[in-house]
Amino acid sequence: MGIIDALSDGFRGVAKRPGLLTLPILVDVCLWLAPRLSVDSLLLRSMPSPTDVAGLGQPYEQFFEASRAMLQDGQATTNLWAAFSLRAVGLSSLTAETLVPSVPWQVGQAVIEIQSWTAALGCSVLLAATSLLVALFILALLAQVTREEGAEVLHVLGVTVRSWARMVGASVAGILIVAVLGGSAVVIILLLNALNAQLGNLVMQAFMLSVFAAAAYVGLVFFFFVRAVVLDDTGIRRSLWSALNVVHRGFFTATVFIILFSVIQVGLLLVWDGIARSVAGTAVSIVGNAYINMGLVLGSLIFYRERLAKWQEAAAKNASGL
Repeated sequence: MGIIDALSDGFRGVAKRPGLLTLPILVDVCLWLAPRLSVDSLLLRSMPSPTDVAGLGQPYEQFFEASRAMLQDGQATTNLWAAFSLRAVGLSSLTAETLVPSVPWQVGQAVIEIQSWTAALGCSVLLAATSLLVALFILALLAQVTREEGAEVLHVLGVTVRSWARMVGASVAGILIVAVLGGSAVVIILLLNALNAQLGNLVMQAFMLSVFAAAAYVGLVFFFFVRAVVLDDTGIRRSLWSALNVVHRGFFTATVFIILFSVIQVGLLLVWDGIARSVAGTAVSIVGNAYINMGLVLGSLIFYRERLAKWQEAAAKNASGL
């Protein structure tokens, strides 16, 4: 099965089961109607005053002046609901990531100003954790479709909770690893820079290139890791092993699939953003965005399952040949 075949099967699968669109549409509608969670006032209070930046030069003065004007114009600038985007599993929420018009019965969009950075951080973490739970529930429903099984609610809920715990554990472990490695690298670069500025600069450039390459690689593996966690319902190590094999045993194909997935998603998000200039346009965009995203994600599950099956068959043949 090729890339186009997997995506086509994904879109056909969603078209046959339009009820799958209910939850992502409901999430987008709720985010559309919800008050904006703003940190504009916090950012304004944290910005340096005009006198503080007067000596930095005209470009810096213009930048801070434009930023201050943007935060003061009363339009949608910051919105912590963006943390509820469902993007962790590839479901890009329209109303959490783009500016859409208010519904007719609202005079402008209601705004709740967050009063402290502690509250902003806590709110963001809570929204992100809840968003991950909802996204994994949707992914578990799509996994049932991939396996051609009935939507058993209790089973789906069990997979969702287990997957959420594993994803949170993997995220915490990843943050700790990045913190340790990044902190160690910074200390080494600072020491080298103190000994030899040219050598320190060279090592820093090499480190930055390595970070970009590692981030791209981790992104590839993480894409399939999420699907392995839900579709296979396995622990972190086994899911990571499956994702690594899918990536490494078909690196070019896996990379092309993810690039095509992202291009379609981002490109159509721009299209929906252009359509969502009215209430009716926003409603159409929400439905269209939900269908495209659900089709893409279901296609990615089908692609992952087919690639994993190929690897397992090859491994079984090698084992029997020995």
